[in-house]
Amino acid sequence: MMRLQARWLFPGDGPPIPDAVITISGDRIAAVERGQNTAAIQLGNAAIIPGLINAHTHLEFSDLAEPIEPRREFATWIQNIIAERRGRAVDTAHSVSLGQQESLRTGTTALAEIATSDWIFDNSLRSPQRCLFYREFLGLSAENVAAQLQTARHFLQRAADAGVNNVGLSPHAPYSLHPDLFEGLCSLAKEFRVPVAMHLAESPAELELLSHATGPLVDLFTNMRLWRPGVIPPGTRPLHYLQRLAQLPQALVVHGNFLDGEEIKFLAAHPQLSIVYCPRTHAAMQSGEHPWRRMQQLGIAVLVGTDSRASNPDLSLWNELRLLSSLAPDLPASDLLAMATSLPADTLGWNDLGTLAPGNRADLCVVSLTDSGLADPQQSLFNGKITQVMCGGEWQT
Repeated sequence: MMRLQARWLFPGDGPPIPDAVITISGDRIAAVERGQNTAAIQLGNAAIIPGLINAHTHLEFSDLAEPIEPRREFATWIQNIIAERRGRAVDTAHSVSLGQQESLRTGTTALAEIATSDWIFDNSLRSPQRCLFYREFLGLSAENVAAQLQTARHFLQRAADAGVNNVGLSPHAPYSLHPDLFEGLCSLAKEFRVPVAMHLAESPAELELLSHATGPLVDLFTNMRLWRPGVIPPGTRPLHYLQRLAQLPQALVVHGNFLDGEEIKFLAAHPQLSIVYCPRTHAAMQSGEHPWRRMQQLGIAVLVGTDSRASNPDLSLWNELRLLSSLAPDLPASDLLAMATSLPADTLGWNDLGTLAPGNRADLCVVSLTDSGLADPQQSLFNGKITQVMCGGEWQT
């Protein structure tokens, strides 16, 4: 039994509680109470918050020392990512392990991972973090659709046979998918009752490819001999992909930077669809103002992700929340924190994560506050630094 007391406790689904004591028994939270407790470990001028949940990352890029440039030119950035992956041997297990360690060290105790390999079955990569593993597929060639779908089915069946129930599928993005591959992956997701995550409306270049089959992405894929004229019908919109995703039990729409008003209203009418906003990647891509505030006002679940080290200098979800706090100083810290705790837990079906409540798994972070202790914690929380991380009742840092 362990008791911790801090000046503030943010439960993840409500306002902060002053002078709260949280009791940990094994890997579970036994109690959350208010009032001085001399038997508790005194954390002083600090806040206890739930462990953070990263709703979008690619750990396979975690060996990169810095982001791939130029991030502001989307097609060129994609070209350079492809060149980087093809240009050297990548030790996937090493990269994933680096990402797991960095994420955990910076406060992430659960994450939604998109991967191009089946590392979820690698016992050497077991981590105390909870992980929802989306296996990614892409390809514009009709000739490869059947083989891709066979690989996807094999992956899902292998997971089912092994009792691994934390998997899903990720059709990569509209600009990189043959329509038959997208449809087949959606059908498999429905058959196996697994969630889906898809990059959508990420750049103007994507919209131009969909609507007119022109633009820098078409030029790139043509030069690489990947483009298939006529593969995507003229006039295609992100809405068409949203309509198919809405037929599934649950789907993450990653980015959604350039969804129009009609598409945002469609999202609002379909609560099984959620948006993942990656603030620092969005800023680096110079993608304009993200419509996340409008989405929230319409009741859309907006989650927060880091994306990967290909577009971000680190995997700190806390740094994402700090940027959000500066972009939306009118929002209380508890509301922003919920975007990386209780909201993704609810969305991803993790009923025992995301809030500091009795019975939930003991995932938490200790934030050292920099103020005198008199400041409003709703305004000062993100000035603090995560100094300790607990996952499953065990200190990780």
